[in-house]
Amino acid sequence: MKVYSYLAIAMASLVFLTFILAGFSLKLTKLERGLCAGWVTAVSILSFFGVFEDFSGRPPAVVIFPAVILVLLGWLIFSNRGQQIADQSTLWVLAGVQSFRIILELLLHALYGERLIPKLMTYEGNNLDIVYGASALLVAWLSFRAEKRIQKLVRIWNVIGIVFVCIATGIGIFSVPTFFQLFTEEPANRAVGMFPFTLIPAWLVPLALSLHVLSLRKKLTV
Repeated sequence: MKVYSYLAIAMASLVFLTFILAGFSLKLTKLERGLCAGWVTAVSILSFFGVFEDFSGRPPAVVIFPAVILVLLGWLIFSNRGQQIADQSTLWVLAGVQSFRIILELLLHALYGERLIPKLMTYEGNNLDIVYGASALLVAWLSFRAEKRIQKLVRIWNVIGIVFVCIATGIGIFSVPTFFQLFTEEPANRAVGMFPFTLIPAWLVPLALSLHVLSLRKKLTV
């Protein structure tokens, strides 16, 4: 229980840090920051009271998160505001913020140690997202030093990054003990329904995907 408390504090701190970084690096309006804060708060309250811990529903409550991710990505890809956010953001900052995935993967490994997620979801299993988190620091540095020369390379990095996130997310979703569970390795992914780890699919996964999409939407400079 003591270890879990430490992990919960670390998770909450990571969410708070990424929230601050996202708000300022993406130059979000007060309304947009307020909507993000409202979403994180609402999910946190529901998670705290155990709403997402019941996986027996058809569908279970946790399926709301993939749906929200799809809506968010659709807005970022097709809206004029999404293009505006992309163009007013700096390429090296968009890449640098992705380094939060290093801490996230370390937390996932610790959750595996507490038998709250399967090994499959960690860097000891099939989740190599920690490599991408580390590469974000290098890409950010290169973009800062020579953005114009490596723009196309960064685009490729972002496409591969989306694939990495989707694979990790898919493993997480199909490891949850629901009627559609595909990966039956024990322990199952129960952390997804527990406070504050519900914020991984509710906030951190959408953030990672959004940063990649915004980088791809950013117009190339000559």
